[in-house]
Amino acid sequence: MMRARALMAAGALAAGAMVVGPAVGPAGASHRSGHESIRATIYEGFVNGQQSGTGPIDADGVVDAHGVAVELPPQPSDSQDVNRSALIFRNGTLDVLSTNNPSGQPRVDANCNFTFRLTGTTDVVGGTGVFAHATGHFDDVLHIAGVVPRNPDGSCNESDTAPPLFDVVHVDARGRLSL
Repeated sequence: MMRARALMAAGALAAGAMVVGPAVGPAGASHRSGHESIRATIYEGFVNGQQSGTGPIDADGVVDAHGVAVELPPQPSDSQDVNRSALIFRNGTLDVLSTNNPSGQPRVDANCNFTFRLTGTTDVVGGTGVFAHATGHFDDVLHIAGVVPRNPDGSCNESDTAPPLFDVVHVDARGRLSL
């Protein structure tokens, strides 16, 4: 399963990192609920095998805003297929959990560049500030491109256990958000 496991983890973290980018009206604003569309670009690095990433988010719908996503380490209660992120905005932070599924195998070219597509879901599970009671559910499509390391013989390392050197994840999520 050529690199799929490592890339699914990358995509799941990115999806979680992107899913809702609101900076709504002042604290105490009335309850709002409806359709939301999210677009994000997450830049991920892998240092000593540990993944970290951040990137800008644009949200349209219940919330129209720009924010920053930060990938978080898993909590002891998280299952292996769930990834956690914080979406940080001027008026508070949204907490999200993401799960992704592969849609085929990654494609790796002779220069060790790869592309991969994932689909999945993201759930908004709370937050701080004006997002303290936020809930939501999104269907995600992720397009990932990056570079895998080379083996000592110069070939591309396509092992499931070797993380990419870096990747860029473009996320499009659509769903519902309640504040």
